[in-house]
Amino acid sequence: MLKTMDIQGAEEFDRQLSTRIDAAIQRMGLIEAVVEGRLPRRELASAARRYYAEVRTFVDLKLPERMRLCPPDAIHARQFLARIYVEEHGEFVPGQDHPALWARFCGALGLAERELEAEVRAYAPRFHYLREREPSREHLVTELATMSAWESVVPRLAGLHYTALRETYGIPEEALEFFRVHRQADAGHARAAMKVLGTYADTPTLRELALQAATETLELGGYFV
Repeated sequence: MLKTMDIQGAEEFDRQLSTRIDAAIQRMGLIEAVVEGRLPRRELASAARRYYAEVRTFVDLKLPERMRLCPPDAIHARQFLARIYVEEHGEFVPGQDHPALWARFCGALGLAERELEAEVRAYAPRFHYLREREPSREHLVTELATMSAWESVVPRLAGLHYTALRETYGIPEEALEFFRVHRQADAGHARAAMKVLGTYADTPTLRELALQAATETLELGGYFV
């Protein structure tokens, strides 16, 4: 049974993480501009192209490497990451993997497949450092915190995105399936990610490491420049 101090520490960690995520959302000028319909369509297309590279990199590189970084005893983390891997591939139903869903949105903005693939080739090497890391509790906590942050952001914004993209930018319904899927799924992902993160970030040092990683990943300049 957890000691009272451990429980209080876990609750304070959850509170701090949620606070940092909320603060990061307030700083996301790009997302706010989309929601308010102020972002020029050309800039929206540029951001969509970059995010396609992120979605592809997440599926093809980040998730496999995060599973590899799990220490041998991190069974719950492996199970969580494996579930996410299957879901990101659309349960392996052709055309339902999340990169394919996002590519439909990109297509509605006039982006060609060759543009998307070129963006992936330029973007993915930024995360090759994951291949150089060795399995450890510290590396696992860092990656779980990064995932927890993003899985928590998407459900809070997907509905707003959906409305703005359909009504302001005129994106057809069939190109918005990515948003419908994530609006429903990521709330559950966020709860699961936070629970798994809390299991492994079980010391003050690891919790601080997690908070730092969550804060840094939500600085969108790291993704859209």
